[in-house]
Amino acid sequence: MEKMDNTVIQLEHITKNYNIYKKNIQRVRGIFFGKEAAEVKHALRDVSLTINKGERVIVTGPVEAGCTSLLSIIAGVIYPTKGKIRTRGKVNAFLNMRAGFENEATCRENIYLKANVLGIPKAVIKNHVEEIIEELELKDYIDIPLKRAPKGTPLRICLAVHLLMDTDIMIIDENFNSGGVHIRQECIDKIQRYFETHPDVTLVISTSQLGMTNNVCTRGLFMEDGVITFDGTPREIYEKYRALSKRATQPNEEPDSSESSEGGDGMEEKDIEQE
Repeated sequence: MEKMDNTVIQLEHITKNYNIYKKNIQRVRGIFFGKEAAEVKHALRDVSLTINKGERVIVTGPVEAGCTSLLSIIAGVIYPTKGKIRTRGKVNAFLNMRAGFENEATCRENIYLKANVLGIPKAVIKNHVEEIIEELELKDYIDIPLKRAPKGTPLRICLAVHLLMDTDIMIIDENFNSGGVHIRQECIDKIQRYFETHPDVTLVISTSQLGMTNNVCTRGLFMEDGVITFDGTPREIYEKYRALSKRATQPNEEPDSSESSEGGDGMEEKDIEQE
């Protein structure tokens, strides 16, 4: 691999496959003996990508496009089946919002629990806990169980703690759907303010809330069937996603009788039979 220069994330021909088993016993036999037949799901197909320092990239696409697998590989949570990946700097992965939270514990206790999961020293979080409480307006329910706190509280706490980390690369995957519109916008605004004061931190974010990220991101990637099919501006990605959603919600048109009688040109059958 060549010297990265200003590059902080570099993927070369990344492929990620998952073996799908119908029964758990088949999975066990497949893992330990490698002889159990399995359905192979291709999550990523020969993906190459370079992201430079300070870029803020939104990744999106239809369901099962491969966005989560891509972000998880960049974050080091999973490994590719084939290919090479290299990151430079500290990676802050905001992938599982619920990790480290305990519903029976108070909101204050959950701030410390989340910080502990992320490896933030207790002394550091102690110096910021009152700041978090004030900024998120948690004073009225900071000492009640998390399960009784207003909707969106885990998301707000999680993001606030993540933004305390010393990081070079931030990875965020589809976490904003857990709150209402107000909570989602609040989180996007907070991320925008963060990057205004941290221009050298690189962001890779996957979310369907594309309209909220136009003022945050500088680049967009569109994925379909495990492949990056378009690399452009966030606005271009937004329009592409909106056009795809519009087609998906339109009722199916009745086929033309003249085409049906001749059997069509066979294109539909070929599209369905993909490897």
